[in-house]
Amino acid sequence: MLARYLSASGITDQAVISLMEIDSSLWSIPAHTRTRSLGVAGLVSMMGAILSLRRILRTERPSVLVCWLYHAQFVAAVAAFLAGYKGKIVWNIRGCVHDHSGMVILSPGTRGLIRLSQLLGLRPDVVLSNSQRALDQHIAAGYVTEGKVIP
Repeated sequence: MLARYLSASGITDQAVISLMEIDSSLWSIPAHTRTRSLGVAGLVSMMGAILSLRRILRTERPSVLVCWLYHAQFVAAVAAFLAGYKGKIVWNIRGCVHDHSGMVILSPGTRGLIRLSQLLGLRPDVVLSNSQRALDQHIAAGYVTEGKVIP
């Protein structure tokens, strides 16, 4: 999905900043896309990633910050706040909170991160979801208030 997004965007000056190490051969990232890893391997290194991303945002001043999945959304939202970032922030939701039986399918750590995001009032400018069901569940859980479905 990320490779498709990068290829279809038509933007030639773009970068992928990953929390973990990037294996470009698995991601099929277009050749014109710059890549950088923040080296997150646990909670302590996630705090360092927030500061690193804050520096990147202050230096590069991107017009749009697109985030994929909860940990990246949290890191980006906090870094953007600390950097005084004024561009748009887009969060991507790629799965449901509950399975068909109603069982929560997110890990306790991810649920905690979602709750912390709620408490801190972290919100994007735009939320994109790959399904209406996933978006509805995230709205019901209070993670986001609205969004757009792009299957």
